[in-house]
Amino acid sequence: MNKKALYKLEFNKVREMLMQYAVTDKAKDEVVNMTPTSVAKDVYRLQKETLQALNMSIKKGRPPINKVLEIDTSIKRVDVGSILSASEILNVAKVLKTSRLLKKYSKEEIEGLDFDSLLPYFDLLAIYPELEHEIERCILGPNEFSDEATPTLSQIRKQKNKLHNQVRESMQNIIHGQQYKDVLQEPVITIREGRYCVPIKIEHKNAFKGIVHDQSRAGATVFIEPSIVVEMNNQIRILMAKEEEEIEVILSTFSDKIAEITEELKITFKAVCNIDVIFAKSEFALKIVTGWAVFFKKG
Repeated sequence: MNKKALYKLEFNKVREMLMQYAVTDKAKDEVVNMTPTSVAKDVYRLQKETLQALNMSIKKGRPPINKVLEIDTSIKRVDVGSILSASEILNVAKVLKTSRLLKKYSKEEIEGLDFDSLLPYFDLLAIYPELEHEIERCILGPNEFSDEATPTLSQIRKQKNKLHNQVRESMQNIIHGQQYKDVLQEPVITIREGRYCVPIKIEHKNAFKGIVHDQSRAGATVFIEPSIVVEMNNQIRILMAKEEEEIEVILSTFSDKIAEITEELKITFKAVCNIDVIFAKSEFALKIVTGWAVFFKKG
């Protein structure tokens, strides 16, 4: 069909309306680039898919499709040995979860429900529940990892928290004690250059033992790390570096596991998007279409 005919039919508006029913960005992109077909076998197939998807939605409810992001870039990166970010790994877990839930959705038998034209899409869905659940257990957010992700991370964080508490206790004793009442600009604890400091009046900086890390804009206050907590702060910095190293190990481990199933992930993601498009069309049909075309063969 030529562009002029599509324009007269306002096909762009149809695509815009249809796009609202798709969940994934990839499916929305496919809808935007969708064109009509005049090939009879394709017309029959597409209509059958839409009708069967509509029937499934009515009898089972809409399929459980999550808003997953495209994974092509992540797959290309992991294929060349790159370590994926926490966000990328979480997105893979979301794809796997969507795949598992869609598989379950397709397996729920309902008497009289026929969806043979959709089975090839559902059959392409790969499920890896152990990997999916392990990712969700260890990675809680784009920059958040569970304390129990690994025994090593758990131990590091326990030591770090213990030192933080000791530092805070020492700092509280300083800001609330009578010994430093006159030298403190105010009884607060601040962070300067990643170190715990207290604000000391400039005229008393030599009377307070510690390391100067900053000075106020007006010059009336210096921020000093008390000598009593310097070594503890040093240990905290060391533990923070070890924590980052362990997080890198976690990301590397998951990246390696994902690298083993990249082909299955590609196929699964494409199947999820195809299912999303088909059910978007069925939902659009339910809301907009008042009748279905009937086709007759010539001769």
